[in-house]
Amino acid sequence: METKTAPHEEAYLRAEITGAVQATVRSLKPKLRMPVVLRYLEELSYDEIAVILDCSPGTVASRLNRAHRALARKLAYLVSREL
Repeated sequence: METKTAPHEEAYLRAEITGAVQATVRSLKPKLRMPVVLRYLEELSYDEIAVILDCSPGTVASRLNRAHRALARKLAYLVSREL
């Protein structure tokens, strides 16, 4: 049975989740945080990120993969919440 969340409660939950994600991204080491910020906030390509970080696109991919795993692990508790 699915329960419907009130609009104000849904907005609160979304804000809480957004804050948790932002705090968790900020907690990443700079080598992992920077590719995440450049990719998802600045919407840069792997090649553009590689130039900025002075590394190869493969290194960008590797760091993003490591960041994704770290974020998934640290934010796993949010999966059980319903919106």
